Amino acid sequence: MIVQERDTDAAGSTVETTSGLEVEELTKTFQHRGTKDVVRAVDRVSFVIPSKGSMGLVGESGSGKTTVARCVLRL
Repeated sequence: MIVQERDTDAAGSTVETTSGLEVEELTKTFQHRGTKDVVRAVDRVSFVIPSKGSMGLVGESGSGKTTVARCVLRL
């Protein structure tokens, strides 16, 4: 999702800027094969990456980092 934001430049004029990416309340669940058991791999993750910005996603093994990336990329 691309988001339009309003900001002020050095002269005090209002300018519109564009965020690179905004993710709100991302949740991903998986169902075990052959059962009704559900595992919540990602639970309500939100972040904004500004245009020309970068972000690092860190966490323990199995914490959902790859799942977040795959959801954002729609893989």
